[in-house]
Amino acid sequence: MADSGRAHAKENFPEPLLPVSLSPYIGIIYGFVANQHIRTHIEKTRKLSESNFNDLRTLLNATPGQIDYVLDQYTTTKARAFSDLDNIKLLLGGGIFEHLKPRVVPVLDDIKAMAEEIQETRETLVEVNSILTDMRHLSANLSNSLSNVKRNLEQALNDPMCSVHPVMTTCSNIMNSLRLLDGSIDFDQLPSLDEQIGNLNDILQTNLSSLVQKGYKSFNAIPGIVQNETVNVVSDVKMTLDSIGSDIKNISKNIPIQDKLSNFIRYLNDTENYIHRHLPTLEEYDSYRWLGSLVVCCLLTLMVIFYCLGLLCGTYGYNQNATPTRRGCVSNTGGIFLMVLSSQHLNMFCSLPSLKTKTENPYQHPFFHLTPLSAQTSRNKDLCLLPISWFATSCPACTTVTSLPATVSGVGFSFFFCWLLMTIVVLTFVVGGNVEKLVCEPYQNKKLFQVLDTPYLLNADWKYYLSGMVFNKPDIHLTFEQVYSDCKENKGIYATLKLENTYNISEFLSIKEHTGNINNNFENMNIRIDNIVLLDEAGKRNLMDFSSSGIDKIDYGAFMAATGKNPTKVNLLSFANDLEVKANHLPQGNLKQTLKNNAGILRNIHRDEIIPLQKLMSAVHQKLKELQQKSSGLGVKVANISLVLDSAQDFITNRISTIIAEESKKYGNSIMSYFERYLQWVKISITEQMAACKPVATALDSAIDVFLCSYIIDPLNLFWFGIGKATAFLLPAIIFAVKLAKYYRRMDSEDVYDDDMENANTGSRRHQASSMENANIGSHRHRDTQTY
Repeated sequence: MADSGRAHAKENFPEPLLPVSLSPYIGIIYGFVANQHIRTHIEKTRKLSESNFNDLRTLLNATPGQIDYVLDQYTTTKARAFSDLDNIKLLLGGGIFEHLKPRVVPVLDDIKAMAEEIQETRETLVEVNSILTDMRHLSANLSNSLSNVKRNLEQALNDPMCSVHPVMTTCSNIMNSLRLLDGSIDFDQLPSLDEQIGNLNDILQTNLSSLVQKGYKSFNAIPGIVQNETVNVVSDVKMTLDSIGSDIKNISKNIPIQDKLSNFIRYLNDTENYIHRHLPTLEEYDSYRWLGSLVVCCLLTLMVIFYCLGLLCGTYGYNQNATPTRRGCVSNTGGIFLMVLSSQHLNMFCSLPSLKTKTENPYQHPFFHLTPLSAQTSRNKDLCLLPISWFATSCPACTTVTSLPATVSGVGFSFFFCWLLMTIVVLTFVVGGNVEKLVCEPYQNKKLFQVLDTPYLLNADWKYYLSGMVFNKPDIHLTFEQVYSDCKENKGIYATLKLENTYNISEFLSIKEHTGNINNNFENMNIRIDNIVLLDEAGKRNLMDFSSSGIDKIDYGAFMAATGKNPTKVNLLSFANDLEVKANHLPQGNLKQTLKNNAGILRNIHRDEIIPLQKLMSAVHQKLKELQQKSSGLGVKVANISLVLDSAQDFITNRISTIIAEESKKYGNSIMSYFERYLQWVKISITEQMAACKPVATALDSAIDVFLCSYIIDPLNLFWFGIGKATAFLLPAIIFAVKLAKYYRRMDSEDVYDDDMENANTGSRRHQASSMENANIGSHRHRDTQTY
C-alpha cells in the first residue's frame, strides 16, 4: 500500500511544476530584447550624434548672417524715412492744409457762389427786361387787333336785320359782350428794372470770381511754401539718420554673441572629434557585450528547454506499474534531460545515485568510495557519495544503477553558475538602478540641474558656477536649470545667457540723443505762412455793393400779379365759339357771314398773339419768382459771408504758427516712429529670437535622456530584471530536477527500501535474512574497497 501511494504521488508530483518551468521564459525574452535593443541603438549613435552636430553647426554658422540681416534692414527703414522727407510737401504741408481747410474752403466756396449769383442775377434781370419789352409790344398789337374786331362787329350789328324781333335779341347780346374784347393788363404800369441792372453792371466791373480764385491759389500754395521753407531742415535730418545708421552697423562688432559662439565652435569640434575617435571602440566593446549576453541568454534558454522536456517526457512517459529497471524510453529520456539540466551550467555534471563499473563489485569505483549504510540511513534513502577527484564530473562510468537519490558534485557546480548569474544581475542592477535614480530621473524632473546649481558646489569660490564660467562673474544669477529651460523654449542665446551683463544692447540701440535733435529740428522749423489773403478789400466792397443793389427791393408782387393774369378779359376762343353759334341761329345774309368771319379772326388773334404773349408772361413769372427767392435775405447772407471770411482770415493770421508747430511735431514723430519700431524689432530679434539655442538643449537631451537613459540604462535594467527573474525560477527548478530524475530514469538493478522499523519487524523472515546478508556483503565490500 505504501509503494502504491508513493507511486501515485510520483506520477502527479511534476504537474504543478509546469508553471515554474515556463516562468523563466519571460525573463529570458526580456534578456534577449534588452540585449538586442542596446545593440540596435548603439548602431544608431553615430547617426544621432551627426544629426545633433549638424544642428549645432547650423546654429553657429547661421547666427552671424542673422545679425547682419537684421542690421541691414536699417537701409529699408532709412529709405522709407527719406521718402517721407522728400514728400514733406504732401505730408507736412498737406497736414497744415487739411487742418485749415474746414475753416477756409467753405467761406471761399460761399464767396464763389455769391460771385456766380451776381452774374446770374444780372443776366436774369436783363432777360426779364427784354421780355417785358416784347410783352408790351405784343400787348399793344393785341389791343389794336381787338379794337378792329370790336369795330367790325359794331358795324355789322347796325344791319337792319337786327331790328327784326327774333334777331334783335341775338344782336343785342352780341353788342353787350363786345365790351369784353379788350386787354386786361397794362404792362406799361410795371416798374422798370433799369436801375437794378445798372447797379449790377457797376458791381460786375470788379471781377469777384477772379478775386476768389486768388484766395484759392493763396491757400493752396501752403504745401509748396512748407517745402521751400524746410529744405535745410530736411537736409539736417537726413544727415542725422545717416549717423544713426553708422552707429547701428557698429553694433554687430560689439555684440558678444559671436565671441561666445566662436568658443562654442571650438568645444563642438573637439567633442565631435572625440566621439568619432572613440565611437568605433564603443561599438567593438558593445559587440563583445552583445555576444556574452547572447551566450548567457541562450544557455538559460537551453536549460529551460531541457527542464521542460524532462518534465514533459518524464510525466507523460512515467508508468507506476513499471519497476525501476523496466521504465520506458520516454520516461528515461525525461530523467536524462533533468540530469543534463543540473549539470548544464558547466558543460556536464554527474548526478549519480549509484555506480556502474566493469568490476563484479558494483560498489567499487576508482573515483568514488561508498560508506556503509546504516539502518537509519537506509530508511532515509540517503547515500553519501564523496568525490575523491576534481575530474569526477568527467567520469565516463557515471551512470545510474540504482534508484537511490544522491547529491552530486554537478549540483554544486549548478549552484555555482547560478551564483555567477546572480553576480551579473547584481552588478547590472547596481549600475543601471543607480544611474536611473541618480541621473535619468533627476534629469527628467530637472532636479539634477538644481543640484548642479547649488552654490559653491562645483567651485568653492563661485556662487554660480555657470555665470563664473561664462562671464567670470560668479555672482550673476545664471543657472543650469534656467539655461536649459530657456533653450527648450527656443529662446535666443542673448536672453538665455543673460549677455546684457557684458553688453547691454538697449544702451547701444538708444537713439534718444538723435531723436531729440530731430524733434528739435521739426519743432523749431521757421515756416512763414503770413501772406495768405482769402479776399481783398475790393472783393469785400463788391459783396457789400451787391447787397445794396436793390435786387431784394424789386416789387415782385406787381410783376407776379401782372404775369399771372390772362392777357384779355375774355377767352377769345370761347368768345369766338359763342359768336359763331349765335351767328348760326341767324338767317342767311350779310350779318351771319360777317359774324362768322369775325369769329375766325378772333381765333387767329388767339393763335398768333395771345399764345406767344402768354408764353412770355409765364417765362417772366418763373424767372422773377426764382430771383425773388435768391434775393430774399440777401443782406443777411452777405453779412454772414463777410463775418465768416473775417473769422477765417483771423484764424490763419493768428493761429497758423501753432498749427505749424503741431503738424511739425506730428510729422517728426511719424518719421522717428519708423526707427523706434525698427530698433525695437532689432532688440527683440537679437535678445529673444536670434541664435535660438534649442539645438543645444536637444543635443543635451540626446546625450543623456536618449543615449544614456533610453539606449543603455533602460535596456540594461530590463536585462538584469529578465535574467534575475529567470535565475530566481531556475534555482528551485534545479533542485526539483535532481529530485525528480530518479523517478524517471531506467535503473540497472532493483533496490527495495522500507519506510519504517515496524515494517522491518513484521516482515517475513526471509526479507530480514536477505537484509542482513546484504549488509554483511556491503560491509565486506566496504572493507575490500578500503583495502584496495
